[in-house]
Amino acid sequence: MDGTAPQSGPGLRDTEQEYRATADATDREVARLMGMNETDLRCLDFLRSTDDEVSPGLLAARLGRTPGSVSALLDRLERGGVLVRRVRRDDRRRVVVHPTAEASARADGLTAPFRDDLDTQLARRYSPEQLAVIADFLVFSTDVRRGQLKQLRDLPSPPRR
Repeated sequence: MDGTAPQSGPGLRDTEQEYRATADATDREVARLMGMNETDLRCLDFLRSTDDEVSPGLLAARLGRTPGSVSALLDRLERGGVLVRRVRRDDRRRVVVHPTAEASARADGLTAPFRDDLDTQLARRYSPEQLAVIADFLVFSTDVRRGQLKQLRDLPSPPRR
């Protein structure tokens, strides 16, 4: 080897960047149509993606936000009818957050047709074996990026100017 880092495939890095940019633009449009900002939408998406109880602290960690900013976000989304906070029955000191059925239905109404269309087009283009490789790539890439994100979060912030 000549000491240079191997490439991840012809054009794969550029293709991934374009994919992420398009996904981000799509999220901005869904957020706009939902009447919220992108962080609000990420919060709603996370709440909708799990059956686990989500505490404000877990939400702050998942969104990469401070507890104070998440508290303000939760206040805003609760006032807007997007989520509800509930006290846990087994520990009344703990609060968990749930999306409202109305907000979930609205988000599904906007996104489900596009997810279904993508699933249909992927099934037409790729074999089940190829889709398994693509899924493995996405899971592996996500795991690598989570590790990189942790490394970035562990670095000190530069002094404010």
